[in-house]
Amino acid sequence: MQKGIKILVVDNSELVRTTYQFILDDGSILLAKDGVEAVHYLRNNKDITMLISEYEIPRLSCLELHRYVKSFYPHITFVLSSSEYNLIPESHKLGMDGFLKKPFTEEELQNLVETHIKREKPQ
Repeated sequence: MQKGIKILVVDNSELVRTTYQFILDDGSILLAKDGVEAVHYLRNNKDITMLISEYEIPRLSCLELHRYVKSFYPHITFVLSSSEYNLIPESHKLGMDGFLKKPFTEEELQNLVETHIKREKPQ
């Protein structure tokens, strides 16, 4: 990944979080197991530029997390990740910035991040 990009991944599966870390880690990825932990990371890491969240996360739903991010950190790109393909149109209606289908390949994840880098929103 390029310098200056910090990604927060929210997924309740340790295996999935490890997969993200393996593919993307260069010291610029944070991993949260639920929505509450994600909020903690957001409050303490002002340099997060992208958030990828599983739809079904505990303690604070993905939709609640999305509303929180868009209210307080509108510059952050918010991507929904799920194996439920029927959520793709819903994610667009809700104003999410992207959708990552699970299971994903290394190339798909890297392409998503590269697309984000190219269109990074000003803070």
